[in-house]
Amino acid sequence: MIRLAQIDRTMRPRDVAPGVTLTMRPATSIDVEQAQGEAARVLAPLITAPEALSEFGLEDIVPETGELESLLGLSAYLTSALLMERLVEGWEGVADEAGEALPLDRRSIGMFLLHPGMKEAFDREAYSAVRLEHAEGNGFAASATG
Repeated sequence: MIRLAQIDRTMRPRDVAPGVTLTMRPATSIDVEQAQGEAARVLAPLITAPEALSEFGLEDIVPETGELESLLGLSAYLTSALLMERLVEGWEGVADEAGEALPLDRRSIGMFLLHPGMKEAFDREAYSAVRLEHAEGNGFAASATG
């Protein structure tokens, strides 16, 4: 049996690290699929247009052609960055080296996710509802036989 209970997807402040709060909602399965698709589109022209990664502050992290592991790592990173763009409407406690608050833009999101532990902290909050869906079986269609 599948119980189709409502999953909390409200936009609200979520503490992801000491002194760091993201105002966000958890991802849906659709959000994740869209972010993965967009990450693939960003990576596709990488061989001919490596500057595509500069929007995320990754100018110096361009893998050599054929480095599948590097591309997979970049794909996971970009998926998180694109999800963050989609899910987060504000943040507190994120500043540059001089202590000035950073805007919530692609470059700052890229820097944030590269900071130790922040990608994992964001992913934990972003994927919380998707993981709950799959754990409860709600991420799958009901079978024809019931």
